[in-house]
Amino acid sequence: MLKFVTLLGLFFWLSPDANIRAQASLDIHSTDLIYLNGKAEEQGLFDESELFFPPSNRFPKQKPKSFFRASYNQVYLPQEILIPLNGLYQMDSLWIYDGAGKDRVEVLMGNPKKWVQAMDFTTDTYNQWRSFSSKNLGEFILLRIHSSQAQIGEIRIFGKEIAKGRRQIIKLDDAAIHVTKSVAEIFGVNAFVDDPLETIIPIASSIREYHNWDWDEGNSSTDYKPTPSKKFAWSPSYVPSWDFDSYYSTAKDKGLSVFPCLQGTAFPYREERDFNEKPKHQNLPAQQPKAYRDHSAYVFQFAARYGAAKVDPAYLLLRSDQKVVSGLNLIAGLELWNEPDKWWKGREGYFHPFEFAALLSAGYDGHEGAMGKQFGLKNADPNLPLIMGGLAETNLDYLLGMKHWSDYNRKGDFPAQVLNFHHYSNNAGGQEGNSTGAVSPERDNLKQRIEQLVDFRNVNFPAQQVWLTEFGYDSNPKSSQGAPAIGNFRPDQVQAIWLLRAYLALAASGIDRAHLFMLRDVNAPNPNKYNSSGLTAEKWNKHAPKPAYFAIKSFLDLLGEYHFAKEVSSEKEGVYIYEFEHKEDKSRIWAIWLGTESAKQLFAKTISIPATSVEIFKLDESFSLRKSFKLCRDKKIKLKITEKPLFLKWTP
Repeated sequence: MLKFVTLLGLFFWLSPDANIRAQASLDIHSTDLIYLNGKAEEQGLFDESELFFPPSNRFPKQKPKSFFRASYNQVYLPQEILIPLNGLYQMDSLWIYDGAGKDRVEVLMGNPKKWVQAMDFTTDTYNQWRSFSSKNLGEFILLRIHSSQAQIGEIRIFGKEIAKGRRQIIKLDDAAIHVTKSVAEIFGVNAFVDDPLETIIPIASSIREYHNWDWDEGNSSTDYKPTPSKKFAWSPSYVPSWDFDSYYSTAKDKGLSVFPCLQGTAFPYREERDFNEKPKHQNLPAQQPKAYRDHSAYVFQFAARYGAAKVDPAYLLLRSDQKVVSGLNLIAGLELWNEPDKWWKGREGYFHPFEFAALLSAGYDGHEGAMGKQFGLKNADPNLPLIMGGLAETNLDYLLGMKHWSDYNRKGDFPAQVLNFHHYSNNAGGQEGNSTGAVSPERDNLKQRIEQLVDFRNVNFPAQQVWLTEFGYDSNPKSSQGAPAIGNFRPDQVQAIWLLRAYLALAASGIDRAHLFMLRDVNAPNPNKYNSSGLTAEKWNKHAPKPAYFAIKSFLDLLGEYHFAKEVSSEKEGVYIYEFEHKEDKSRIWAIWLGTESAKQLFAKTISIPATSVEIFKLDESFSLRKSFKLCRDKKIKLKITEKPLFLKWTP
């Protein structure tokens, strides 16, 4: 079946005002705005259009009720708001309600490849309507507000259409994309090269391996100079005890898919600057792909060695002790960067979406070959998937900004096969808020959150997969991501219960892959968030399994080969029932639980089930699933339902 997807468009209507009767008023709404860099403190633009130019021939005098104020965070300033017009338009005039405060505002027209300044003014009046004229052309309008000083009440823009927009129609074969995965295929774990693979195998089918660029080029050596030639090393690496040929080979032999996450700028390029600083040439703008030439060269070398395609040995830049090989076919994909939207690292570490799209374009194929044959992943292995670095927030505006940059700066496809996000269920709604503790997946609406990402993908990026490569809970209750004690359950046991429920929510959401953060604790007694996120104890505690480890292992042992089928009505508020199906033997499993956070229990709850007998799997005291057998009288069964999921298995 062919699927037709059209891009977002805006509609236009004629203003009734006699003074501008010949101009078209762009029917822009607040929902049309794309906030490229961060969230505004107040969002009051394009939301009170009825105040503008009433049917009489007077200019507007009403004061808007809501106001816009740019972010207080300096990382997001100047704050940029992108307005797609879906056509080539000439702007004739702009009206603005200038409230309190003084600030610089720029209005640009064009597209994400080329902008022309249409207006540049200061909000230096007080509670007044103002108008500005312009004759600039563009397919987009870009508003650039330089600080949070000004309050802007409303904006309306007038102009006329010059040419129809480029309505992009994407035709795809649904059957070839987004094939429903089994539970085992969906779930992996974040880990490091020094984590024991034997501990990973029972609880994951794949590894997101944090991999520092330093380790492959120079490490912290002040003697290594990447000019005139680069010298990469993996077997052994620049950390002599780590042999990545051996590590990736062993992982693949054991059935694990490895997705290295290439993170950080290598020391020879950053010197004493922060590891998280953008890997760009200091003298080039961050929105130019060629600014990431060194990073693109590194990606090519990595993909040449560990991808499946053989590369001309003359292209390999290796340290003298390295075996000259390529096409080892040991990794399943390559992720470029980690959390490019890391606002906490300042402007040097935070990528504007246009900047991150430029890095991906360079790393994908050397910006469509413009850099040469030895740059970018696809020039080494055209079939190796590129995974965009996971966003710290599930920010869809950020992705739309990347897409628009790609549409105008590239002739071909979007420079990543995977859209990648991170999300933690807490009482602030994610990483950006000031959380004080974790919440259950149901209170966080985790399933619905991820379904929104999947729906967004289906409309805007139908060829891409959606991954969640960080999620999880801390077992230290003093952490801002920490699970609490509930009833008789300790925090580490609640971590296990909530993780099981998170796995069920994600399996039902339609996501393509999810990686738990993470295999082991960093330092569990430390209350800083993510120090106790592991399924096991720290390295010095020999990766001793926590309750969550046993729970996830049992869950995957039972449901690993099953696919999510549907959500079943429980006819009881707070009770969740998810049905999973085995594609071969057609057996079914129901997961049943209470989505509460209070040690609530339902005794002797009668459930109607399409079977005459079932196997029942419940978590025992060690948090492993134990099996019992029960007949279903009149296809009904009485159960004790708690916040710990239980599982019923039968064959129709």
